Formats: sequence, C-alpha cells, structure tokens
Amino acid sequence: MKYFISLLGITKRFFGFRVLAFGIIAGLSNAAMISIINETIRRDVASKTSVWMLFTAYLSAMSVYFVLQYFYQALLISSSEAIVLNSRAELIQKIRKSGLRSFEKVGVNKLFVLLAQDTNTIGQISGLASNAIISLIVITASLGYLAFLSFKGFLLAMFIIGGSLAIAFSKQKINIHRIRQVMELENTFLAHMRGMLLGIKEIKMDISMNDGIYNRHVKPTMEELSGLKTSNNTFQSRFSLLGQLVFFVTMGCILYLLPVFDITITEDPAQFVIILLYILAPLQTLIPLIPHFSQISATIDRIAITERMLEAECGPDDAQLHAPQPLQRLSIRNLCFNYKNEKSDFDFNLGPIHMDIKAGDLVFIHGHNGSGKSTLIKVLSGLYTDTIGSIYMDDILINQQNIQWYRNMFGVIFTDNHLFDYIYDDFENKSEKNIDNLITKFGLSGKVKVEKNRFSTIDLSEGQKKRIALISMLLKDKPVYIFDEWAANQDPDFRHFFYTTVVPELSQQKKIVIVVTHDERYLPIANRVFKMQDGGLHEVSGFPKNDAFEMMRRP
Repeated sequence: MKYFISLLGITKRFFGFRVLAFGIIAGLSNAAMISIINETIRRDVASKTSVWMLFTAYLSAMSVYFVLQYFYQALLISSSEAIVLNSRAELIQKIRKSGLRSFEKVGVNKLFVLLAQDTNTIGQISGLASNAIISLIVITASLGYLAFLSFKGFLLAMFIIGGSLAIAFSKQKINIHRIRQVMELENTFLAHMRGMLLGIKEIKMDISMNDGIYNRHVKPTMEELSGLKTSNNTFQSRFSLLGQLVFFVTMGCILYLLPVFDITITEDPAQFVIILLYILAPLQTLIPLIPHFSQISATIDRIAITERMLEAECGPDDAQLHAPQPLQRLSIRNLCFNYKNEKSDFDFNLGPIHMDIKAGDLVFIHGHNGSGKSTLIKVLSGLYTDTIGSIYMDDILINQQNIQWYRNMFGVIFTDNHLFDYIYDDFENKSEKNIDNLITKFGLSGKVKVEKNRFSTIDLSEGQKKRIALISMLLKDKPVYIFDEWAANQDPDFRHFFYTTVVPELSQQKKIVIVVTHDERYLPIANRVFKMQDGGLHEVSGFPKNDAFEMMRRP
C-alpha cells in the first residue's frame, strides 16, 4: 500500500487534489452502477415505481461516470505533459546552475537519458495514479457491497486479494534493482554508440577498429540490455495474470472447495459471482500498475540523486549579475586545485599559482601536453570553483556570491569549443557593418553571413568554425579573453594573422589576453610568458623584442 500512497503523494505535489477528487468520484459512480444492477436482479422488482427509481439511479450514476471521464481524460493528458515539462525544466535549471566539475562527474550521456527518456517515464504518473484511484475505489466499494450480501464471502475475497497484493509488493525490491540495472546499462550503451557515431570516419578507415568497437562493446552491451529488458518486461507482464488468478481461485473455492466442507458463503451464488466479475477488471488493472510504479519510483530516485550531484557546486540564486566593467587587474593568490578522476587512479594537483595580470597584458602560456594548461584555464575562468586560494578582480574577492559575475568578465574559446549558430547577445547594439567587417577580416566573406542573430551556416571546416567562434566572442567585448590552442586548426597565414594582429589589437584595447599555445616561435610577441609544467606555473623571460617585430612583418 505504501507504493500507492507514495504515488498519490507525488501526484498531489504536481496537481493538488484534482486528480484524486476526479478519481474518487469516478470510482464511486462506477461502483454505484454495479450495486444498482445487482439490486435490480436481487429484488426481482415488479412495480413500475421501483423500476423507475432504480433506472433513474442507474442513469444518474452512469451519466456522472462518463461526464467525469470526458473531462478527466483531458486533465490526465495535460497533467502528464505538465509533469514532463516541470521535470525537464527543473533538471535543466540544475544543469544551468551547476558547477562544471559536478556536471562532468554526472556525464553528458546520463543527462541525455534523463532528459529524453526518464522524464517521459515520470510523465506516466498521472495516468497510473488515475487508474490506481479508480480501481481502488471500485474494489473497495464492491467489497463493501459484498460484505453487505455475505460477510463470509467478503472475508474470503479479502484474504485471497490481500495475499495476492502482498506477494506482488514483496517482489518490488528485486524489481527496482533490476530496473536500475537496465538504466545503468542504457547509459553504457549510449556511451558506446556516441563514441561510434562521433568517430565514424576513423572507424570506416580501419576494419579492425570497426569490428572491434562493435564486437567488443556495442554488440555485447546491446545484447545484454535486450536480455535484461526482456526478462524485466516478462516479469512485469506476468502481474496481469495475478488478477485473473485471484478471481478463478475465489470462484473455485466458492463453487467446489467450500461445499465439500458444507460451508455456505451466500444464499445466492449468482450475485456473488457478478460482484466478483465486476472486481476482476479493476483488479487486473491495479496489480500490473505495481511494477510500473516501481519503474517510476526508481526513475524519480535516479533524477533526485543526479540533481543533488548537480547542486554540489551551485551558487545561490541571488548571485550578483552585473555587466562586464572596466578592469585594471586580475590577481591570483596561492591558488590550488586537485583533479581526481573517480574512474581511474589519476590524481592531478594544480598550483600553487601566484600571479598578477594588468589590463593590456598579453600573456602566453606554453607547456607540454598534460602539464595542466586546460585545467588552469577552467580554474582561472571560474568554471572549477572547489579551489584553495584566492582570486581578485581588482579589489573584489571572488566567491560563490559573485562567481557568475566573474565568469561574465571572460570570453573563452576552449580547444573543444562548441559552436552555436545563434548569437545570444544584445545584437541590436552591434552594427551590421561591424559584423560584416569581422567576417571579411577573418576570410569568411561569401561563406557565411549573419541574419536575425544567426549565422547562415556553420557547416564549415574546423579552422573556419574556430574563426566564427572568435567573431562571436569579439562581438561580446569582454574585459578578459582566453584562447586555448585557437590557432591549432588554422592554416599558416591565419595562424600568423591571429598571433601578430588579432591578439595585439585586443591588448591595445586594454583587454587582458591569455593565449595557451604550442607555437613557441610566436612567444616573443607576448609581453609576459609563462610555462606550465606538472601543475606548476612559472614566468619565463629572454625573448628579444626585435625578434617579435620581425615576426610581425612576415609569416
């Protein structure tokens, strides 16, 4: 019974008592019809007065039931969609407000499954609640009428029905465990498929890789998932047989077993059979709902656990959100960060980092792969917040209260940057001439244009996509710019143009510019150079300025 109580509680949270009230009235009117039919048969009425009274009562009960069902179905549909909408909106808000580290721990694959599949599963709760309420009311009312006719028959039916429900509920702990196994296996399968689809070019170029990823990962996971789902669905479908079993066992006891012991349940077995027949339908509806609700319960638990994980690094809702302001200095004091991969033994320590960067500084950071450059960028830009040490924007200490304001000061292009085709900015303040000039400046004239805040296409080469990302970022006019290996996908001319023209111009505009690069031949362009090594950051010198000027004149 706790399953149904929990189900009703969740439904009430979304819709108050609407679904509950409609279900109770519909169930009572449904039960009233069978009692009126049975009373008509039992009394064998002959007077027209009695016939008309019973007919009027029957017509009234039937009208109430079908009128309610007419409006009830619309309520259930809207309720179901509202649950899906609310569940998705709540989860999306958690994702939007979560820290990057907690987001990475949850994983993209799991979040896709939660948003696309699990929220739809939760949406079934209104329909399940409706069926459960109506079935419970009809069964309860019918049993009450059965007790009025034959108390012995009532006790027998209660014993058999109660025992069947107890058996059904006792299996749900195992069922929930199996459902959770399916959920985790679906995440694994999606991860394998995502890797296969994203790496389709590499797979097609190598038959051993093509066969390997399919035979070692995709196919075994797919088959295991199919087998587990088949087992689960078979287990759940067999619950529908339990309702029929209850009916036929009760009938067998009344018609064959009890007469052997000279036990009389009722003087009129026909009426008893009619009532049991009427109980059979809602019972067959009610019992299969139990495994369905177990699936919803497991899904709700999984979403709740995920939301708690996403809340781990959330700042308060009243975070200070100000537009970027003129910046004089960015100060880092003894900043440390520990990165631990929970799926492996990898443990990386960043810092302590101590540095001051002034407006107009052009800072280059170089170092070998794995030295910590990308992690440093995420820490500097405020994406990783579980750090030790302090960050000051001018004289303002950065904390959870103003972390979003701090992030808004940065324009960052990551190595794995995602390109949006829409400019989510105050486009009206950007002149079309300025945008067209940037498109021409970066060699994209005739290939792409901006219409109604949207780039006409992003189906371009990787290097051209990076140029569009740069255009989008320059339009935002941020006080601090960070470019992580931006030039890696550029041809020599545009690589040279980026280092000798784009970043110096930003520096001249009194922007703080931080460039992460492997192009050591361009290091003399910077007025400050840092080397990243094993999580430590050290400033280096010794790059003659005349080399930089010579480099600016020729590729």
